Amino acid sequence: MKREFKPADLPRWQRPLVAGAWLSFALLLLTPLVVTFETAYPFALGKAVYARTLVAIGVVLWVPLALANERFRPPRSWLLVLWGAALAIALLASATGVNLERSLWSTYDRVHGVVDSAHWLALAVVLVSIVQGGRQWRALLTLNLTVSAVVALVAISRFHGFDLPYLRDSSEITWRVSASLGSSAYLGHYALLNGLVGGGLAARLLADRPWSRGATSRAWPCVLYALAALLNFWAMALSGALGAYVALIPAAGALALAYAVFGHEKAGRRIGAGALAVVGVAGASLGFLFFVDNPLKVRAQNNPVVQRLAFASIEGRTTQTRLAAWRAGIEGIAERPLLGWGPENFIVPFGEFGTGVATTTNPHDRAHNEFIEEATAKGLLGVAAYIAIWVLTFVVVVRYIRIRQGPRAPPESRHGQALAMFIGAALVADFLLKQTLFAHTAGLLLYTLLLGFVIGLEDEMRREGTGPAMPRPVARVVERWLATAWPRVLIVPLTLGLAGAATYSSIAIYAGGKALVQFAHPRATLADLDRAIEAFPPLANSARRLFLDDLAKNWKRLRLSQSREAARLLARADIEAAAAENAEPNNWLVIHSIARLYRTVAATDPEYEDKAERYEGRALELAPNMAIAPPRP
Repeated sequence: MKREFKPADLPRWQRPLVAGAWLSFALLLLTPLVVTFETAYPFALGKAVYARTLVAIGVVLWVPLALANERFRPPRSWLLVLWGAALAIALLASATGVNLERSLWSTYDRVHGVVDSAHWLALAVVLVSIVQGGRQWRALLTLNLTVSAVVALVAISRFHGFDLPYLRDSSEITWRVSASLGSSAYLGHYALLNGLVGGGLAARLLADRPWSRGATSRAWPCVLYALAALLNFWAMALSGALGAYVALIPAAGALALAYAVFGHEKAGRRIGAGALAVVGVAGASLGFLFFVDNPLKVRAQNNPVVQRLAFASIEGRTTQTRLAAWRAGIEGIAERPLLGWGPENFIVPFGEFGTGVATTTNPHDRAHNEFIEEATAKGLLGVAAYIAIWVLTFVVVVRYIRIRQGPRAPPESRHGQALAMFIGAALVADFLLKQTLFAHTAGLLLYTLLLGFVIGLEDEMRREGTGPAMPRPVARVVERWLATAWPRVLIVPLTLGLAGAATYSSIAIYAGGKALVQFAHPRATLADLDRAIEAFPPLANSARRLFLDDLAKNWKRLRLSQSREAARLLARADIEAAAAENAEPNNWLVIHSIARLYRTVAATDPEYEDKAERYEGRALELAPNMAIAPPRP
């Protein structure tokens, strides 16, 4: 890692910029607590907009520092290079995919896409440039752990029925807790990773034997770290997220194996070996529950963990729908192997290749498996970058803990090794969880933070001469380029322009989310529809589909009682149906909404029969096995 600096070592004009960057980091870590009930999808949209805005602010504060002071430039990291290559491949896959606009901006309920990926890469660059030295990284991880403990307390409070006004109700809808994340699976993911991080921060202090004379000042922080970790594991248990339960076992196994092989002392290695055996038994027990007639079903009354494990089965509905989505994704990969269908377009191959259970479940716009998602979206090139990033991540962590093995290693090495082991275990859990889950803002934030920490380890080893370094000619070219005047003149306005555009788009998405809520009101007018469409045109199909589906549902009543109003709305529907099809011609859900409307209208106005048949035929082409559902009651 870079050597730490003191504010007094910096020129005066740089100090407020560094302080502002750190403030943006601190505020960014509050993202999991953000909920915007004034917008559609309040647990997803608000977090994404909030995080993107703070990332843009952080970049604006960082660029002058990087131009003026070499200390604040990104380290020469292969992980950063691979991350940048992955983003470039995503842009190429978007340009060659089935829908560029959706690839860039996603949807209101997901709010990801390539634009979102660019924000996380920008955050990683700023993080590894500003956060320097082990002490600063630990401060950032501690702050993140504190926020996660608050999230865990929210989850525990909601499980026990305590009233939390800012979440607008006193209890969860189901027994599976989601806290402020909006999904129990998201909570399980976020809490598991933070539980391991908290354990790592505590283990780092335990390496100093805080109970011995002269080290008692470390005992209380160690207790607080352990308490935060336990709160996170408690929240993970209450989430009922089976994926988190499963991922905990190999993550604990990886941690035990690391201690057994690379531990500093013989006692630690023996404990690691014993823990590895315990983890093996736990894994075998969970596999037994999953693949046989589950004996826990008779006891699945009050305990959320037992209740979730009791109904875990390979034949379960959730498992079968995921398998169906994976099969559709694999067929989609075979259809477009090189660059895929484009990010955020999984719904298209799901419709084209979905069969069996896939035709009777809610449509999957995600593969629920990051590897298949990457392959479907970005093809073999995207998968290559994805695998390279993960392989290099684990290579860096393992190499770091290996070279700090042995009784002769200095105490600071022992500290760093303990924390790196737990961070590595958290990344193992993250990788495995993502094979049954899809991206969410709190998880992406945490992944960026952990990968930034690993990039710091990579840079530390490079400086020691124990890790891979960038080829010197490449580094010299970059340094000479930055030393000339014209790149500096170019970079500043370019950064301000991109940050301004990013902030503007975030504000527009937020406004669109609010307008969508207003249009969903029973007394909404066409003026509300106009506002929902115009707020952020790339995501306007959310409002259009809501309008088309609502008109289909109410058409017969309107046609009989308010024929003039029905005709006016139908004329507007013709316009919006054409616009919706033009925006997403390959999205069978959009075509289904249009076909559903015209089939309903054709029952009272036969002149619409041709339109109904045309869109039904198009729906059959795009999703041959997906039935067009009638208007919802």
